[in-house]
Amino acid sequence: MAGVLTALAFSLGGCANEGSTAASGSRPNVAPSVLPSALPAPSPSAIVRARSEQGAQEFVRYWFATLDYATQTGDISRLTTASDTGCQPCEDAISVVRNSYSDGGYLQGGTYTLRSVSPEEFAPDDRPMMTVSYDRSARSAFSPDGQVRGSDAPLSFASAQVTVEWLGGGWKVSTIVGEPLPS
Repeated sequence: MAGVLTALAFSLGGCANEGSTAASGSRPNVAPSVLPSALPAPSPSAIVRARSEQGAQEFVRYWFATLDYATQTGDISRLTTASDTGCQPCEDAISVVRNSYSDGGYLQGGTYTLRSVSPEEFAPDDRPMMTVSYDRSARSAFSPDGQVRGSDAPLSFASAQVTVEWLGGGWKVSTIVGEPLPS
């Protein structure tokens, strides 16, 4: 687990704007400098609202859509709402977006294509775990003047185990384990 977290921290370092950190416990919904976007905001399907295995599977797909949207627009509101505050990989992904957009910078690329979302056979009903196989396009972080701050290579056939939990009348991602982690 320590190796996974170290790898995540290393991979996030290339795209985060070092020296720009949010106050502890602060989770603003939108980075201060959001680029205009023609992307429609993701909205959960009716199935996501079902407290069932199928609802949990569809929610994991929705979470990745919110990650894509946040990466492309700087708007972290949906990703924040879909993530439990105790999910450190979720918080790390939110921080990458927040830090990248906080000074007028932005991210390009880094969109996810989910190959599969499959429930684990022996996961508890109240905290189902999904095995997710995905690809991610190459991603670059840019400063406000268009200079490249860092980049991440594309990923193919990456996988993660995503645990969701029914909290407050809906699903939230509570844990993500994998290497590399979605960010």
